[in-house]
Amino acid sequence: MALCLLGAPLAQTQFCSGVALSRVGRHSGVSGRFASLAWNSGSLCGVPRGVIFRERVGGAIKARGGVRLAGVRAGMLEEVANTKIPTSDGREILAFVAKPKVDGKLPVVILVHEFYGLTPEICGKADAIAREVGCIVIAPDTYRGESTKFIPKAIYLALETPQNRVDGDLDEVLAWASTLPDADISRVGLMGFCYGGGKALAYSTKYKIAKATIVVYGKPILDSDVLQNIQGPVLGIFGDKDSQFPEKMVRGFQEALDKAGVPNTISTYKNEGHAFWTNMDQIHLVDGPQRKAWIEVTSFLKDTLNVEDEHLEGATDEDAGVNLEKMSTAGRISNLNPGDGVVIVDHGSRRAQSNEMLHQFVDLYKQKTGHSIVEAAHMELAEPSISHAFDKCVEKGAKRVIICPYFFFPGRHWDRDIPALASKAAGKHAGIPYIVTAPIGLHELMVEVMTDRMEYCLSRVSGNVEECDMCKGTGRCQQLVAASADQQVQVEANN
Repeated sequence: MALCLLGAPLAQTQFCSGVALSRVGRHSGVSGRFASLAWNSGSLCGVPRGVIFRERVGGAIKARGGVRLAGVRAGMLEEVANTKIPTSDGREILAFVAKPKVDGKLPVVILVHEFYGLTPEICGKADAIAREVGCIVIAPDTYRGESTKFIPKAIYLALETPQNRVDGDLDEVLAWASTLPDADISRVGLMGFCYGGGKALAYSTKYKIAKATIVVYGKPILDSDVLQNIQGPVLGIFGDKDSQFPEKMVRGFQEALDKAGVPNTISTYKNEGHAFWTNMDQIHLVDGPQRKAWIEVTSFLKDTLNVEDEHLEGATDEDAGVNLEKMSTAGRISNLNPGDGVVIVDHGSRRAQSNEMLHQFVDLYKQKTGHSIVEAAHMELAEPSISHAFDKCVEKGAKRVIICPYFFFPGRHWDRDIPALASKAAGKHAGIPYIVTAPIGLHELMVEVMTDRMEYCLSRVSGNVEECDMCKGTGRCQQLVAASADQQVQVEANN
């Protein structure tokens, strides 16, 4: 029998949030006919009814790959929600609302949470999307006051939250959003993850003026007659190893969208299961599927809600943060011409892995800036040399060569060695001007870089994310405690 992921044995099940447990059981907060969490009709995110939980949870709850799912805990809702949205019937809907520091009317994105409820992870995604896209993101609590980390109760909450109730609450949220002075209610996007993806998609068949709908491993709709009510384009993101929504079902979803005449982009990520993108820490893995999905989501929203130019022109670097899809260079390196060659030079190492990282950085630089003539160089100890990189730039048509030391602070290498090597390299190319730029130095963006690195490493220590590419397989990313002098003496005595 499977739970959430069809076809997976109960003892090895992956759950809607990507959580794996060997044993699940009763929760003291669930009583009555739900005490055993047994159902006999319908389904939740692909969960077959009739699944029965008989045992207490044993051990820690861990996400796919053995990563602990931190931050999800009972009673968290009041801590993460920052807004109470009044309703027409006198209730209040708790929500997390994120806004960028951008002037003018902004589009609105409704982000529906996963089946755990409104959690810090969903709020982190909402905040990041708001800053990156330049929109107001509202993540409402569709469970009406509850959230949990306990899977049986999460399933109970989801089963007790029918689509028509969610539709009514989202109507109230959008009615409230229409009263915000900076909200452009004519540009609305709907999206959700897992449980929320299915709810957002279903709502989009009723809220026919939505400009965009994004389903991230949420329950597909396979009825083209229903889907034809969707007016805007649809983006779907799934994993090909998702037993809950297998590839055949995803293909059926796309075929139904095509038949209904709904513009769509359905992306299936290779070797990924259900709920592969749980938090924003994961997007910092450059080649990871989470980062690629992030770029897909934000690019889709920018295109469909027509906000990219408005956002980039209206936000400062400080307000917008680091653009993870395409680094805006407006106003900062506007003197860099398409015919300029760029040589990024580091010290060089006898360690091949360290040298390879420079090439990865050069590839990243090309991707972010769109500049085509960019070469890596090592000052010493390894190839390619500065001379070789200079030659390559000229071969590619460079009319000027800019040599950028990938060094933190000025020193002998910047003051003497690199200029001497650059002069020698330029001597073979008469008439080609060149410049050696300053090292990175005391640049304010380095504070962001350093903070980002610390946050990721601390997340790794807490068990929330996998090892980064630099630490992978080394065992280096761990919190250590030095032994006291007495303990050390005792160890030496025992040896």
